[in-house]
Amino acid sequence: MLISGRRLPISCSSLSHVCKPTITQHAAALCGFEINYRPEVNWLTYDLVLKFSQYLKDELVDLRPRDMIDVQSFMWCIAPEQ
Repeated sequence: MLISGRRLPISCSSLSHVCKPTITQHAAALCGFEINYRPEVNWLTYDLVLKFSQYLKDELVDLRPRDMIDVQSFMWCIAPEQ
């Protein structure tokens, strides 16, 4: 998929296929990290979600996250109950 001349490694029409928007938005807000969430695929949101995920992984170093699945699991753990 091309957005603004850049190729994204995804082939879907919504960022909800890449991340769970509510969970990611909540985690980013708790950390004071702006992800500029928009439901349609766009380069800025995609890039900021990747940067936020890496930021979390770096901050969680004492918990030894092995991969981004561990980071996503952490986001789920801090999500409000629904």
